Amino acid sequence: MTMPPVDTERDCYGVAGRTVLLSVIGSPGTGKSTLCGTLCRHYASQGLCVERFEEHHIMTHPDYRTVAAEFGDSAQVAPGTLIDAFARYAGRCIDNGRDLVITDALIPHIPSLLAWGHSESEIASVITELEKVSGDLTVIIIMLTSDPAVTLPRAIAREADGWADSYIQKLTAAPGTAHVVDLPTAIQHLRDEAAVSRRLISRSGWQLITVDATADPSRVAELVLERLGERSAPSA
Repeated sequence: MTMPPVDTERDCYGVAGRTVLLSVIGSPGTGKSTLCGTLCRHYASQGLCVERFEEHHIMTHPDYRTVAAEFGDSAQVAPGTLIDAFARYAGRCIDNGRDLVITDALIPHIPSLLAWGHSESEIASVITELEKVSGDLTVIIIMLTSDPAVTLPRAIAREADGWADSYIQKLTAAPGTAHVVDLPTAIQHLRDEAAVSRRLISRSGWQLITVDATADPSRVAELVLERLGERSAPSA
């Protein structure tokens, strides 16, 4: 897909009439929320109609009401429920004329699906269905990468007291991550999760941009914008 520089409000990345979704993913402490905020401000300053979907919005957004209800009942969500919710959200963003949607750890739900015990092949099928229901939405996945031995302690230092225990207990309680019982096993799990995410997204039809998250947040944002710029270079 050719994505020349933005010229008008309704020409996001040169894809006339299409909405672009940037999904920022990565393990705790990689700076997903910071990057989402920076990207929102950057593109809004260019006159684009930008929507931000923060990580906690999945429990409150009207399009994800069924996800919140199902999770509240069983602490798990069926893949079909996630797919249907994303179909509603994607359709609404397109219908509302959004140029750009920036999401924090929304799709493709790999960490949650792994925790709920789904196999890699099952998750691949979920991603295929998410692609199908995205319709005219152009999806680009931005994966922030770093050794969790660095980023997880960063997240622990940033969060309130007790966050680390709560995070590990949540993983221990889930059927697919019951082996996580302490910080070392959590770090290894996050390494394995990142490898699965990279494999599955690379095999999908979505564009994948990976960026080293160990840099300063401002530099991470610069690298992401540079990578998006590479994707937007006009064809010769």
